[in-house]
Amino acid sequence: MEKTNLKNHKKFLNLLKLVLTRYYNFFFLNSDVLGIFFDIRGKLGVTGNAKKRHMKISTGTYSSTKKKTKISFNQSIIRTSTGVLGVTFCIFF
Repeated sequence: MEKTNLKNHKKFLNLLKLVLTRYYNFFFLNSDVLGIFFDIRGKLGVTGNAKKRHMKISTGTYSSTKKKTKISFNQSIIRTSTGVLGVTFCIFF
């Protein structure tokens, strides 16, 4: 994302969403993965003094309140030429 052109941020995220939703069963059929949650916040594909955007991708079934659910959680930032993007990624199994 850091070296991707600003106009291609949304294209990349839409492609990621398409792949995760359409091919979820193919990738995780034989594993214990129940669901995936991907969240990105910041200036997505815009320049200057623009409003920040939020994009959420979630597939499968998951609940963060069940006692038996295990969560692998990662949170990070991506620095771009227009600012910072916050990224959250969770795998529920």
